[in-house]
Amino acid sequence: MLLAGWLVLDLRWQLQLASRLVDTYHRFGSPASSERTRASNDGPLIAAMTGLRQKLPDTPSRIFILGKESNDYLNGRIRYHLLPHQVYGLARLPGRNQIRVGNYVLVLDGISNVQFDAERQLLKTPRSELSVEPVASIRGFGALFRVKEIGRE
Repeated sequence: MLLAGWLVLDLRWQLQLASRLVDTYHRFGSPASSERTRASNDGPLIAAMTGLRQKLPDTPSRIFILGKESNDYLNGRIRYHLLPHQVYGLARLPGRNQIRVGNYVLVLDGISNVQFDAERQLLKTPRSELSVEPVASIRGFGALFRVKEIGRE
């Protein structure tokens, strides 16, 4: 009886394994490499990073990511996909001693404490502001700005 139960469980496990193999092959094995990239877990992120890379210079630049947390999983994935740029994660606008003219600031969607004043071309919080120019905006992801000058803090 024990052996029969063991064989039934083993058969069920083998069927699940075969089902996962077929699913993995259809998702990653048969499509072209660009389709494989889109099908991966980072597919939407890679699409967003491709759009941002086209707006960034070829030489490595400094990029500050403003997110809810400075070192969460999303910031790590963004840093990886933007290599060789120097990317830093922050939860608020960078201070005067951290940022230089020509650096980039990527403001992720969902950040409520940072506002962009399009009329005056400023990224603002209650305590600080940066004079920036918009570079790119990706719906559902965020906006990229280039720092023009350092404001008050």
